Amino acid sequence: LIELLNTASQSAAANADASDPGAVAIVKQWFSDFRVNMQQQTRSFPQMAASVGKAIASIFQGREPGGNLVFLLLFALAIGIAMGAEWLFKRGIRHKRELIRQAQPEGLIDTLKILSARAAIEIGRVIVFTLSAIVAVNVLLPDSNDLFIASALILSFILIVRMTAAVMRFVLAPRRPELRLVYTDSWTAQFIERNFVVIAGLVGFGFFLNSIMHEYGIANTDTLRFWIGLSMHLWLVIIILKAHAGLTRIIEGGDENLTPGLKRMATWWPIVSAGLVAFNWFFLQFVLSAGHQSLTPERSASAIILIVMAPFLDTIVRGIAAHLV
Repeated sequence: LIELLNTASQSAAANADASDPGAVAIVKQWFSDFRVNMQQQTRSFPQMAASVGKAIASIFQGREPGGNLVFLLLFALAIGIAMGAEWLFKRGIRHKRELIRQAQPEGLIDTLKILSARAAIEIGRVIVFTLSAIVAVNVLLPDSNDLFIASALILSFILIVRMTAAVMRFVLAPRRPELRLVYTDSWTAQFIERNFVVIAGLVGFGFFLNSIMHEYGIANTDTLRFWIGLSMHLWLVIIILKAHAGLTRIIEGGDENLTPGLKRMATWWPIVSAGLVAFNWFFLQFVLSAGHQSLTPERSASAIILIVMAPFLDTIVRGIAAHLV
């Protein structure tokens, strides 16, 4: 909202210096720019699809006969090495994981220690896998082009998917209800985890394609970003609305003595958050359509994360407050 107000004030000042058209004219210009941008993105979709196909084809071009098969086999070997390193990591901390599973914390400090250890294990697995994969591709793929493609796929796609899955396992524990940080049923936990991981895959693959298109000078990266962003926001809205009952239970936290205000908030928050996700997309498009780049898609993604994670953060904070009381 602050970004929008700043943008509005800057546009108003600039226009005031020129011809002072007034606030109504400025707002009309915003909507006109937005409409033009939507039309341009829609007309550019076929070209964007062709550019995506060209980017994918470029991954397998420029090698000698049989070179693509060798590349894929070496990349698979690198991933296998990374999986082996992760397995050794898990085996090395097997005793610690068992202690965490059986632990019954008696106070806030013990609870925080266990939560911190679980988070460290989940993130540690991803870090070990990623570092091992990067080292392996650097050793196995000496060609700079092959190394770029393999590294981009690991850091843009695999890392995002793995990190999202790790966060979901930590917060929701879809298949381990006794380790779940929030109060909800297994269907909701598994539904949210599965869809968030798929969304992470979509976004990560978009980042990967964007890197390839920039590397090889292929056009229409802005259009690709637009359509991936639109798909992600629509998907999030559908997930939130479909998991309405489960998200309500997460906010209620299993508390039978909630105040009427908290009950109303728990009931309405999923709908409100879906509206905020939609507003975030429209807000970003209006700002970008006006030619202002101060609000980047990356900063908009941060807002999405805060909106989506609000019910989980609310439950965790109220749990800590209950321990303190």
